[in-house]
Amino acid sequence: MPMRLEGGKDLSRQLLQLDDKVARTYMSHALRAGAEEVAANVHFSAPVRTGQLSASIAISVRGGKQADVSCEWYGRFVNDGTSGRKKSGGRKTKKERAGMDAGSLTGAIKATHFMTEALQDSSEQATNIIGQTLRADIEGSFRRG
Repeated sequence: MPMRLEGGKDLSRQLLQLDDKVARTYMSHALRAGAEEVAANVHFSAPVRTGQLSASIAISVRGGKQADVSCEWYGRFVNDGTSGRKKSGGRKTKKERAGMDAGSLTGAIKATHFMTEALQDSSEQATNIIGQTLRADIEGSFRRG
């Protein structure tokens, strides 16, 4: 989900005046601060059965250009859901043998969209935090230097 930062052109101009390594450091710091806001919202929104999914939420920042909030591999199935699989035409399931209607799919996971909704809910606040952190780092650099 792309986000737009107000005053981004001014910040970009100021970043270009800094050394590349310093600019990357400031961007990484700002991206991590914004990602922490998103991660906190994802953590709060994650469905809790064992607590493992919520505990696995992690942040990674790459090269001062991208920040990711991720969780255990099965988090995608919980977020997006699965369609299940069609029952085979041959053997009957235990439920069918007992006379119960098992439906046409088995093993389906209902989508919760916890990560998608958490990102949408916190994107504006995260963008503001990124801008504020970046602005504070740049202004501090110009005051010192």
